[in-house]
Amino acid sequence: FDGKDIKDKAVVAFVQIVKEDKTVANLNDITNEAQTVHLVNITTKATFEDGSKKMKLPKNKETTVTVKDTVEYVDLIPGKEYTVAGELHVRSVGKKKVTDEGALANADGTAVTGTATFTPDKPNGSVEVTFTFASTGLRGNTLVVFETVSLDGKELIKHCDINDDDQAVSFNGKKKAKAASDDKKTKDKKNKSSKGSSKSGSSEKSKAGKEVIKTGQISTYIFLGMLGLALMAGAGF
Repeated sequence: FDGKDIKDKAVVAFVQIVKEDKTVANLNDITNEAQTVHLVNITTKATFEDGSKKMKLPKNKETTVTVKDTVEYVDLIPGKEYTVAGELHVRSVGKKKVTDEGALANADGTAVTGTATFTPDKPNGSVEVTFTFASTGLRGNTLVVFETVSLDGKELIKHCDINDDDQAVSFNGKKKAKAASDDKKTKDKKNKSSKGSSKSGSSEKSKAGKEVIKTGQISTYIFLGMLGLALMAGAGF
């Protein structure tokens, strides 16, 4: 089922055993943790180091930029070690649509990333992820943070919405930033033709080998073998 309308809640499986049209057993305890699956949710808010959403960069001078992303989580399991990992994606705004140009690149072509490992002492809380990178080519661009939360190496949830202004920071000016995926596509075009110049664009993978995420924040959950479902507030479970 589609979990976008029941985020921040938990799902409890209700089971009924029937024999010859008669109910012989019921397992429908709304408080039974063994029957419960928690639907984790996260939201993020990105700013520059001083708390602002916009930065004025000096002309013809490279500086070091730090972006802080506060990730708020709901319904994690206290005592478990989680990892939140993020990338900065370049947002292009056209006449008709907003485009994800791919992950922002370092000078060596690898994607700019940030990670944080934490162990919550309660289900709801927040953690901060930082991204530090050079300002070269960033004038006039908007960067959007994409975040993923994992447990034991398995992805639990991701918040990757190129249209989300809460996840975005921007710079003054008109120059374009370089996405990590640009280098790969430029090289591919040069291999196909020895004449003329090629325009670089976004591809499905960055040079670092990470797939460019092109999805919104809708989360889909699938449960098999459940005969009944009940919803309850996530607090306290």
